[in-house]
Amino acid sequence: MGSGCGGADGVSPSGERWHEGGFGLASTSGNRDASTRLAQPATLGWALRRAALGLFVLFVAVTFGAWLLWASIDPDDASAADGPDNSAVEMPAHH
Repeated sequence: MGSGCGGADGVSPSGERWHEGGFGLASTSGNRDASTRLAQPATLGWALRRAALGLFVLFVAVTFGAWLLWASIDPDDASAADGPDNSAVEMPAHH
């Protein structure tokens, strides 16, 4: 069953497990240190960096969206939307 550079026991010379068709991902279930370690809670520094990164991404997205909106406005259409100057037209008085 062994093919490639792996041995008959399913372990390559570098210690990686393989299966038919390629290498599989290594599991940490056999590693006692990794399974007994508890997840550390997030620190304040990590939370602040994460929040700053999120705000930066939000700022870039909003700025890019505003620029796209601004760039999509045709200057000729924008000036035509103002219409004629209504200050020179006299409005009839209502009695």
